[in-house]
Amino acid sequence: MGQMQLLLIVLTVILVGIAAVIGIFLVGSNIASANADRVVSDLLDMGYKARSYFTKPEFMSGGEQDFSNITMGDVVPNPPFTGTVFTNDNGSYSIDSKEIKLLILEGVGRHDSDKDGTNATFHLYVSPDSIKFTTISR
Repeated sequence: MGQMQLLLIVLTVILVGIAAVIGIFLVGSNIASANADRVVSDLLDMGYKARSYFTKPEFMSGGEQDFSNITMGDVVPNPPFTGTVFTNDNGSYSIDSKEIKLLILEGVGRHDSDKDGTNATFHLYVSPDSIKFTTISR
């Protein structure tokens, strides 16, 4: 083989290696970002179940306009659930705070999408007239 052919082979190997490293990096960051999105989606589902609990009368297993007696079993997607922390493939969820007219749910993902050393963490604020979420750590 000539010098030019060897040089082209070495150059090709280097370029393929760089492309593989970049591809692995992009896939890893997309996985973390997708996990954060799924945690927010799970929290929103739980928030809508919590609003449903809030509006139902007590005889229908509701809160009668009161969040103070709500449990994770009332908001998880597949009851019965009796624990205080619900865990699925996306992350862990718990009730951070509950008052008569305000419920705060917390969701912690399985990945750290912003590489700050903390897994993606979100709070969902559920009140009688709104559902809002804040990002604690992405």
